[in-house]
Amino acid sequence: MAEKDRIEKVFFQHPDVLPMSSMVTFLEEERRSIPAN
Repeated sequence: MAEKDRIEKVFFQHPDVLPMSSMVTFLEEERRSIPAN
């Protein structure tokens, strides 16, 4: 969870790193890869 939050902070602080659609896709994949506790 902490790792995902850190990744999201990086993206939101640097929105030009990826197009919005690619960022959303990446975050969705991250959520899918984290097992629900």
